[in-house]
Amino acid sequence: MSDKQKFLKVAIDVPLNKLFDYLPNEESFSIGQYVTIPFGRRKMIGVICEISLNSDIHPSKLKSVINVDPEIIFDVQMFKLLTFVSKYYHYPIGQTIMSVVPGRLKKNLNQLRKFELIYQATPKLTNDFIYYYEKGFRANKIGIPSGVFSGNTLLDRVEAFYKKDMSKTLSIEAITAISKFFKGISFHGNSSPKGTSLKDYIEFLETTKNGTSLGQLIIDQFELSRTALNGLNDDFTIQLENNKLDMLITYDIIQVAVVLLKVDMLQALNINVDYIDADGD
Repeated sequence: MSDKQKFLKVAIDVPLNKLFDYLPNEESFSIGQYVTIPFGRRKMIGVICEISLNSDIHPSKLKSVINVDPEIIFDVQMFKLLTFVSKYYHYPIGQTIMSVVPGRLKKNLNQLRKFELIYQATPKLTNDFIYYYEKGFRANKIGIPSGVFSGNTLLDRVEAFYKKDMSKTLSIEAITAISKFFKGISFHGNSSPKGTSLKDYIEFLETTKNGTSLGQLIIDQFELSRTALNGLNDDFTIQLENNKLDMLITYDIIQVAVVLLKVDMLQALNINVDYIDADGD
């Protein structure tokens, strides 16, 4: 048996009454050990129930276990009892076995599920952040009133139309919130604990563009946008009537970060855009 390909029959906490075949990794293994395995796009904890020389699935189509815990948590007699319980109550064998694993394993399993939820949420949250920057901030506050998309100045689309001297203030608040989110700074201010941020992820990946840290390029562009906004009239309707060009220049400065976020950052994080727009960005 030692010279032939071995297959691990693993019980997993899923509502299917079967064991799942996996290839061993380089670690030693025995029946009764628990393993971390890939299951679809998830990582799950399972228990080795059998070691076999046969599988109905070709080895080239099987995945390997990720790691093996050295502790043996079930013996043969326990497996016999759990198999009997599974058959007697017509309950899936994997869920039967995993229902009686030690508490620390369940803690590890819950931790894996937590990481899985974070992993699933990151692309959605990142896309929502970029969508707001591109649509809610760049387009709605600057581009649409300036006529970037229509060709005509639209004064009635200026934010805070009935309190016009707030339009610049709201735009600056927006770029401040955007910058803080990107850097992981709490809404409550710089004194609150900083969380892991998009900037942290990018820096961990050591992502650069033209020799400069991508995270720093994005932050610098946010600051350039803030500076350009500060140079505009408090009332964007007056700004558009008297000097529309500066409004369009501000839009162009803001637009630079759209490419940095939507193209460069998403490529670095291996995240796909999940929304459709007609701007050609």
